[in-house]
Amino acid sequence: MISDETLSVGEQVLASNIKIYPNPVQDLLKIDFNNVEVTSIKIYNLLGKQVFEQNGMVDKSINVSNLTSGMYLMKVATNMGQLNKRIVID
Repeated sequence: MISDETLSVGEQVLASNIKIYPNPVQDLLKIDFNNVEVTSIKIYNLLGKQVFEQNGMVDKSINVSNLTSGMYLMKVATNMGQLNKRIVID
């Protein structure tokens, strides 16, 4: 399990309302959001290159099977602010 060491107060509120699992992930990354409107999701590799983007959140899962194994940064933009989450793809 990957954990984020420091979260701002706003990110703590978002983190308690948005669950991203499993982490590490192989194929489908699931996202549960309580009373939060997700406006976009972006995934970046460690070089800062954007490798995934989705505007809005209709489905509660993202297929990441086309991404190579490694660590990524996921940015979830919502009506309450932005949540940054590290994810690992096996």
